[in-house]
Amino acid sequence: MIHAVDGHSFVSRLGGAAMPLMSRVDLDPLIDAIGDARYVLLGSGTRGTAQFFTSRAEITKRLIVEKGFSIVAADGNCADLARLNAYVHDRTDSGASAATVLRDFRDWAGGVWVNHQMAIFAEWLHEHNRCDAQDGGVSVFGLDVLGLGATMDIVLNHLAQRQPAARQATRKAAARFAPHSGDMESSPALVPPAHEQEVLELLLAQAPSRINDTSVCEPFDHEHEAALRRHRERFYRALFGDLREAWNIRERQMTETLDDLLARRGPSAKVVVWEHNTHVGDARYANMGVRQFTNAGQLVREQHGEGPDDRDGVFLVGFGTHHGTVLAAPAWGQPMMRIAVPAARRGSVEDFMHSAVRGDAVFVFDGSAAGGVPGFEAPLGHRAIGIVYDPALEQLSHYVPSIIPRRYDAFVFVDETRAADPLVPIPETPRASSRA
Repeated sequence: MIHAVDGHSFVSRLGGAAMPLMSRVDLDPLIDAIGDARYVLLGSGTRGTAQFFTSRAEITKRLIVEKGFSIVAADGNCADLARLNAYVHDRTDSGASAATVLRDFRDWAGGVWVNHQMAIFAEWLHEHNRCDAQDGGVSVFGLDVLGLGATMDIVLNHLAQRQPAARQATRKAAARFAPHSGDMESSPALVPPAHEQEVLELLLAQAPSRINDTSVCEPFDHEHEAALRRHRERFYRALFGDLREAWNIRERQMTETLDDLLARRGPSAKVVVWEHNTHVGDARYANMGVRQFTNAGQLVREQHGEGPDDRDGVFLVGFGTHHGTVLAAPAWGQPMMRIAVPAARRGSVEDFMHSAVRGDAVFVFDGSAAGGVPGFEAPLGHRAIGIVYDPALEQLSHYVPSIIPRRYDAFVFVDETRAADPLVPIPETPRASSRA
């Protein structure tokens, strides 16, 4: 349930807690608050926003240089990101440039990573590893070992041949694979019941070659292959009947992969994770938790740093915007394009921040229920935009009621964002006007 707050006084208090974000130096309070945390999860209110990529890159670079982080993990396809990892380590035949490697990403859903901002960061990692490769340098890993994007591609291609009439419903179901305000419950079946068994067999048969090449996906080696196969079968079966359970299986698998990465690097290893807010923000403090969704933020906190006094273990950072443009697709499997993001819904977190800050800002919360901002302990609508985005549904299905200072340890707000700059040609759409 979204609660009403006294708007005028709350905006004033929120403005007093905001720290302007205009340069790299303005990240100092956030870096200081992270302290000695081993797990730093950086969210993103959208999948395809330039400033979210650049802000996460700047935070990550400082964590690498100043605090010795050696792993960058992301909620992308592990085989695609393994090829990028080969490049940042300058391995033989790994690619001529980061942009070349990114353009070769095979997973449709991975198209949000194929942008100039990501390429610039990868080139920085490449140069950093070349000049300072202590203890093996910094590695990049993909946490999605179940291959959600490739899974959907296989299903859609199969249905196009066998059940064309069902393909649109499957696209709709795929687009709603995120716990946004009940969307998942109202989603149509991913596969018509009459075709479930044949699609399941197809997925199991093609998983090793079409979804992820586990021979290049650390930390999974031959010892893990049987366990991974079991996870995949459970995940596929849940996709056909219980999307909530499919989501939870994927979150648990990504978190287990994250723990495996650190275990292999040793007790002093530190990881920074790039994921969407719906993965990073602790699900217990949103309607996600009420509806029995878990996520990586919750799981990592439970295992490695439950409360504010445990910030040496885990630190979660959310990101949000009021208006702008985003790189997204109008439907699953369609080309990415720049899509206008309208002004945030009245009474939402992003709307209040827009009124309070009138610019970009960082908020670092004090660990209390209100995070040091009285009134912030109330659940407020919190915008979430995924790979698939339809602005016409903005007011209905893109806000997750959240207690922001409990979901996150800090929050980065960018008032007006722009779409990430793609490395491949894309269609254009008109830009929405902002609201003063």
